[in-house]
Amino acid sequence: MNITQIEARDLSEAWFLCLRKTLTEGYDYKIDRGSYAGQHRKELDFVAVQIM
Repeated sequence: MNITQIEARDLSEAWFLCLRKTLTEGYDYKIDRGSYAGQHRKELDFVAVQIM
């Protein structure tokens, strides 16, 4: 399990940094069932966000 740690000043910066980390370091997986079957998504294993 990869732990991603993010430090931000406020919630909006934390959200932006989460999206950026997901796009750069996340991995793709394919959805097999449900209404989104066949689509691909990106995800991170675990994220710890600290608002300073």
